[in-house]
Amino acid sequence: YDNVSADDYAFDGVTALLAEKGNKEDLSRKLEELIKNPELRIKIAQNALEYVRRLPTWAELTDKLENIFKEEILSNKK
Repeated sequence: YDNVSADDYAFDGVTALLAEKGNKEDLSRKLEELIKNPELRIKIAQNALEYVRRLPTWAELTDKLENIFKEEILSNKK
């Protein structure tokens, strides 16, 4: 279902098929579409994998945060 944080990684028709939250009929249609269309399943899976591989790593993100803290500390010492 399309929820608050789904748009961080789930892009309808690209990296996922998003059903309207609480709409069982929409969910059923999306699941049926995936079952009947193996090419779509493969395309979505490949797109999702490529998207995830382009995301920053945990180490990159923590380094970035550490640098923000260091810059703030240095600017406050002046």
